[in-house]
Amino acid sequence: MEQVLRKRYIQKVKPFVNTDVIKVLIGQRRVGKSVFMKQVIEQLLIGVPPENIVYIDKENRKFENINNYQQLEKYLVTVFKKSQNDHKKYLFIDEIQEIEGFEKVIRSYNTDECYDVYISGSNSSIISSELSTLLTGRYVEIEITPFSYQEFLLSRNAQSSADMLNKYMEIGGMPFLAKLDLDDKEAISNYHESLISTILLKDIVSRYAIRNVDFLNKLIHYIASHTGSLISAKRISDFLTGQKVGMTPTSVLEYLEHVKSAFLIHQVKREDLLGKKIFEINPKYYFNDIGIRNHLGGISEFALPQILEGMVYSHLKFNGYNIRVGKISNREIDFKVEKNNEIKYVQASYNIQNYDTAKREFNNLIDIPDNYEKIVVTMQNPKFETQYKGVKLIGLEEFLLTFE
Repeated sequence: MEQVLRKRYIQKVKPFVNTDVIKVLIGQRRVGKSVFMKQVIEQLLIGVPPENIVYIDKENRKFENINNYQQLEKYLVTVFKKSQNDHKKYLFIDEIQEIEGFEKVIRSYNTDECYDVYISGSNSSIISSELSTLLTGRYVEIEITPFSYQEFLLSRNAQSSADMLNKYMEIGGMPFLAKLDLDDKEAISNYHESLISTILLKDIVSRYAIRNVDFLNKLIHYIASHTGSLISAKRISDFLTGQKVGMTPTSVLEYLEHVKSAFLIHQVKREDLLGKKIFEINPKYYFNDIGIRNHLGGISEFALPQILEGMVYSHLKFNGYNIRVGKISNREIDFKVEKNNEIKYVQASYNIQNYDTAKREFNNLIDIPDNYEKIVVTMQNPKFETQYKGVKLIGLEEFLLTFE
């Protein structure tokens, strides 16, 4: 397995190193937060004595006795005594939500200019609620996502090809998969199943004392089968009631929030591109990793447009865009994205066979009354003219390799 240096995240962290801003790495379990922490530590070790760096991994049995802030404080006092020098000290705590009252200790160390603090977590609601209460303006969140297509290729020491793109589209970008044979479908399926079970059990069921686990499982399968569709709590409630699983729309919303908090899915709200209004109802949901979506929802001819749209979403998220679903009159633009005050519009269209079909796909984008960049992404690299009235048509492979 080729070790992938996650350069995009290194660049995001770099401005905050040696500052009193807490670096908070968030993201789905097993997405690579621990490895990234170690990459930051490796760079620090170039000039920092090893005894000045403390790393606590709450998924390592070595630290299983650190379960609350008193135990954490006692441990840190002991280990930092070993660093009898004037150099700055660095504290890294992985999966910090497993330590009750962690924010009390983190606040204390953050106020001491001798310390530089980095933490990670797999539950957005716990991390953000505790830190925002005590550390307003004193921390920065950096969300770690699965491997991009480029990182997937690096992890395999491979060049882009139709075969590699199809494999990425099928199994997704969870970093551990780089250790497995691409053709070992059973091993890959077992890994995805184990990962989903771990997320559901540790980050949702146990964390929120979920009673109706059967409903939770049916909910995530429903989302997987309706990726990229406008979804309402009532529609989900009605569908599952038909399957003899009764759940009110209010409870559906509550469960959706729990699944979101574990980074298993992401919600994308709609925006009226003419009136600039944000709609609070009927959002879309996309899985954090396309491989997990495929494991739950399956891969079929019907699902391929959903999978393409999910991949486009994931790449936009990896590149740090703020994402909305665009609405213009009664028509929909898959994604309106914004970063650094720059706006782009991106439409995903699985099957564009010829130039006339492409022009039809362009129409929604052409009618947007501004001059921001407009792109249609299709599965195959187009073999014909790829510009029409300012709208660009590109293949998925080119999009994943070049779009930033």
